[in-house]
Amino acid sequence: MRKRCEDDVSGGWSDRGGLDGWTPADGPPTVEWLTAAVPPVRGAGEFTGNNAIQFRNTVYTHLARSTRLVVIDLRPITALPADGVAALVDIAYEAGDAGIGLCLVAGLNEDHPVGLALRAAGVLDLFDVHPDPSAALRTLI
Repeated sequence: MRKRCEDDVSGGWSDRGGLDGWTPADGPPTVEWLTAAVPPVRGAGEFTGNNAIQFRNTVYTHLARSTRLVVIDLRPITALPADGVAALVDIAYEAGDAGIGLCLVAGLNEDHPVGLALRAAGVLDLFDVHPDPSAALRTLI
């Protein structure tokens, strides 16, 4: 199993109630439950510094609870700098090590910041990218 980074002093969240009160200005992670079996996580704003770390730790929590698939909806993302790319790469390896499917939702626009950043970093092949959450959920069928 991939070693998790210990650089988040907040310790992350242990349940979905720990995300109450977050706004895109505070950080990206929010959780919406599409189905009982799949915990989608939605990111918004920019993935920088502590926001990227907190988002990564939030997704780690969902990976620990999931048996098949985690969906990350990144359509609202406005920028994905290097620390955000690094967080997504960590998440991809963690999911792979746990044998859990990981789907990114980044819309249909090829100019979306997520696709552009992952392509520029040379890591786009690590991810299963879908245009919307429904398309991601169809990977369960």
